[in-house]
Amino acid sequence: MKKSIGMLVGILVLVSAMGSVNAQIIGTGSTGNALLITNLTIPAKIYPGENFTLSFRVKNTWREPGSVEDAYVYLEGGEPFMKVSPSEPQLLKGLGYSSEWWLVRAVPVNFNLSVDRLTTSGTYSLNAVLVYSRFTKAIGVNGATEKFREVIPIRIRVLGIPEISLFVKSSSPAKLR
Repeated sequence: MKKSIGMLVGILVLVSAMGSVNAQIIGTGSTGNALLITNLTIPAKIYPGENFTLSFRVKNTWREPGSVEDAYVYLEGGEPFMKVSPSEPQLLKGLGYSSEWWLVRAVPVNFNLSVDRLTTSGTYSLNAVLVYSRFTKAIGVNGATEKFREVIPIRIRVLGIPEISLFVKSSSPAKLR
């Protein structure tokens, strides 16, 4: 429990230090948190019809031999940023175990996205999905490699004209006093 709270506090500090007011990581994966998203950056202002780059680094926080293998990341969530969900997966090379444990390895990731031109202003979510294999002793006495999937929601603010709907409620309005 203390580790989970520490991870959440660390992510909140990271998000507040980024200086990006329209993006935020709103959770962590619940399957072990071997991989962590850091340095989340997107433009400060995003409008309907624009293209933008969502970029971040994926860091390996699991420091045991044979740690993280076959790691990749993709986005899911669809509209208003993606016509097809999930996105094409990106392989995360170089996140495996190193005997130089003090070196924290991180891999840069970039996704080019566009906002649908009919999108109303508001906050929307995309999920960054991290999939990897990791050695675990939970499978048996000697342990084995198990597949993990972590979903990290990312909220993105789109600016623009708010949607307003006007309609006639009555053709004979009541007199106001």
